[in-house]
Order: sequence, then structure tokens, then C-alpha cells
Amino acid sequence: MTDLLTVRDLDVRYGPIHAVRAIAFAVPAGRATALVGANGAGKSTTLLAAASALPREARVSGSVTLAAGCTPSMVPERDKIFGLLTVAENLTAADRQRAKGTVRIDDVLGWFPRLAERRRSLAGNLSGGEQQMLAIGMALIGSPSLLILDEPTLGLAVPIIERICETLVQLRRKLDLTLLVAEAEPTWLPHLADDILVMTRGSIVETIRGSAGRHPDHIRNTILGLNTVTAGESRA
Repeated sequence: MTDLLTVRDLDVRYGPIHAVRAIAFAVPAGRATALVGANGAGKSTTLLAAASALPREARVSGSVTLAAGCTPSMVPERDKIFGLLTVAENLTAADRQRAKGTVRIDDVLGWFPRLAERRRSLAGNLSGGEQQMLAIGMALIGSPSLLILDEPTLGLAVPIIERICETLVQLRRKLDLTLLVAEAEPTWLPHLADDILVMTRGSIVETIRGSAGRHPDHIRNTILGLNTVTAGESRA
């Protein structure tokens, strides 16, 4: 299986803060990989590195390599939409900025019917769930092969999370998408990921391949520091 993204010895510092500590992993094509950990574990920094979007002040070593032809697109945790533009204008802006692919604005409105209903509304007036749908739709325009999502369930009501997870599962099949997701809540991992990388204090301390829903309590306890694990430990 081809790896779309390969990270080797990635180390990131912001001044005295050591955000990511020489981590290494790969994201296979067609799979969904989740970085799981508490706030400050280094998940967002790792995603920014994968998307080539780290701030200038970051001191970086190691390498992040995309496979030939891989086009990534990222949905950040914050500042993901243009609040003073309408839904339609946000999608049009994304369409103009990205390389042309097979995904069009009408496709996005079909996948997220709520956006079609609110297409003339200011994006800043949308609910949190609607804004997340819009951000994902904007990221999909241009037909990326790697979709990067930072905390896609954060602050959303359970029915909205379930709807977004269901849509992502369908889109993975339809568009042959590969996902890299940062998530703090293990509850949603069975719906979001095939493989899990548990992060604490900037390091990957455990890797779980397949059957993402098999160890939710173990993952939660690892995040909370209640488990003793060896860095790099793996389980199926």
C-alpha cells in the first residue's frame, strides 16, 4: 500500500516550547489516521506541518514528504471560514483559489443539504455544525487526495457530529479520500479513523492499527496519563 504522507523525525519548537518531539509515522493511501491526545499534545502542530502551514517562528527539523501527485487540503480548528461572506461566496472563493478537480460547488451542496438551504446566509451567522460542514466543503473543492481535519467534532452537538462522521465515511468511499485527523475525544474514533496514533507531550506513545473502536477506555486512560506505555508501542 502506498503511503501518501511520510513523516520522519519531525521536531517542532516555538521558542522554549517543544511542541513536537522527533515523531515518525506514515499515512497509507485510502486509510484514515487519527492523532489522538489532550490539548497541548502536539496534534495541531503536526497537522500544520503536514499541510506545510507552520508559522514562520516555528523551528523545524526532520521531514514531511507527500507522495507524487498527492494534493492535501486542511480544515483548521479555527478561522476556517469567511464570516462576512455568504455560504455561496465562501464556496466560490474556495473554487477560485484551488486547482480545478472533479468536485464542484453543486457537489458540496448535495453532500451537505443544510448548506444548500443556507447558501445566501452569512457564514458567520451559521451554527457551529453548519460552519464545520462549510469548512469541509471548501476543503473538498479542488478534489484533494489527502484531507486534513483538526478537531472536527470540537464543540458540536452529538447529532451534528454523527451526521458529519456519516458524511465523511461516504465521501471517503466516493472520492477515494485519505484522512489525517486530530481528535481529543476517543468516542468518535470508530467513525473517523482506521489507525490511531496516541500523542502525549509532543511524542507518539502508542500506535493502534485497525479496529479503532476496540480500545476506547485504554486510549482515554493513556491520554490522561493513567496507563504506562512504552513510546512507540503498537497494538492491533
